[in-house]
Amino acid sequence: MARKREKNTPDAAAGASAGKGKGASRPASKPARVRPTPGGKSQKTGSYTKSVQQGRSRRFVTEVVSEMKKVNWPNRVELLQATLVVLVAVAIMAVFLGAADQVSEAVTDWIFPK
Repeated sequence: MARKREKNTPDAAAGASAGKGKGASRPASKPARVRPTPGGKSQKTGSYTKSVQQGRSRRFVTEVVSEMKKVNWPNRVELLQATLVVLVAVAIMAVFLGAADQVSEAVTDWIFPK
C-alpha cells in the first residue's frame, strides 16, 4: 500500500529542513537579497582596476629581468657546438630535399612526357 505524503505539517517541514526529505529546501535563516532600485545608482568616481594596472608594466619588466638572471646561458664552446649541429642538420635536409625533388621530377617527366 502506498504511503501518503502530508504537506504543510510541522513534522514535514522539520524533516525537509534537516535533509531527511526528498528535496532539501533553502535554510530559513538566510535573509532575502535586497536589490537596489534603478534610481539609486551613483556615478563612478574612478576605476579601481586602472590604479592597479598602472604598475603592471614596471612589474612585468622587473619579473623578466629576474627570470633572465636565472637562465643558464651557454658558454662559447657550447654555443659553437650547437650552431655546428644545426648547420649540419640543415645541410643534410637540403641534400635530401634536393634529391627528392630530382627524383620526383624524373618520375613526373616519365609519366607525362613533354
